[in-house]
Amino acid sequence: MKRKTRLALIATYPTMAEIFVDITKNRPDLEARSIYASFDRAAQIAGEMERSGEADVILSRGATAAQIQSAVDLPVIFIPITPFDVIQVVRRFDPSVRRIALIHYMKHVPGVQEIAKMYKLEIAEYSFFSQQDIEAAVYDAYRKGIRTIVGGEVSVRVAKSMGIQGFQVSAGREAVERAVEEALTLLAEKRKERNKAVQMKAAYDSLKEGIVVIDEEKRIVVMNPVAEELLDRKYKLGDRAGADVISDRYWQQCQAGKECTVYLRKIKKATYGVAHTPVTRKNRFIGVVTRIEDVTRTQELEQRIRNEMHLKGFAAKYRFEDIVTGDPAMKRLLTQARVYARTDSSVLIEGES
Repeated sequence: MKRKTRLALIATYPTMAEIFVDITKNRPDLEARSIYASFDRAAQIAGEMERSGEADVILSRGATAAQIQSAVDLPVIFIPITPFDVIQVVRRFDPSVRRIALIHYMKHVPGVQEIAKMYKLEIAEYSFFSQQDIEAAVYDAYRKGIRTIVGGEVSVRVAKSMGIQGFQVSAGREAVERAVEEALTLLAEKRKERNKAVQMKAAYDSLKEGIVVIDEEKRIVVMNPVAEELLDRKYKLGDRAGADVISDRYWQQCQAGKECTVYLRKIKKATYGVAHTPVTRKNRFIGVVTRIEDVTRTQELEQRIRNEMHLKGFAAKYRFEDIVTGDPAMKRLLTQARVYARTDSSVLIEGES
């Protein structure tokens, strides 16, 4: 049974969690959960979720999402504030409000100044990266005579502590839906990449020849079991390849874009054919594929192929049973032919045809 995709929302205010729950509740392919937290506490919770395997991807907003992203290796999807979300707040203002401060994580919310013109407002924008930045922004706005703050929950709380009005701008349903779909698309792509990597590894591992792939810095990115055995498992992925993988001479040749044709090398008292092929992307050198093949095995394979082709060339088109005759002389000839057929020796057949 296919495992459900695990989505986790770390919401910075309750409404976001309500929207997320409503969007995901009728999705049987999802296992969704939401937690209410922000900043350091949110990052701590995300770390716990990563360690316990409770989430495949985490959704959050603004600086909280940024802190989560720096704390975990899981994918983090940012839920943005859109111009429409700002309009939903501004349209509720008393006509006496003419100057406001918009405090948000992004350096700039698209369309804000157009909204200001539409509603005949003066909007001062402040961006933040921490809770201290929010407090500083509110104090600066207050000092400039602004008495209406628009922002997240922390901004509103700081504003109210100073005796001025604060309005919370919330990510709307559309923004949360878009973030959920982005999360699912991202996970689908990562799953494809993961499957592709597993398939490629299986292909490399199944080869009877040794394969080593190194990047442009000579670091090993792929090494199959045959190559590991031949090189005495002295390398791990990420190690720099030595001369026993590729010499400086052949490395320079590959950097110049020239394929190094097969040459013979002694490895563990046996003779191997080694070849190096440069790897390029958009005409830029990005690494080398080294192939190491047992010459003895190649010779045996070639001999077997020659033998099979030889036998195929002399395969019988008709059998004795296909010859129908009542002639006594022909019957004696068939009896004699059956005797000759039991030997592997060459038989000379003479006659007019």
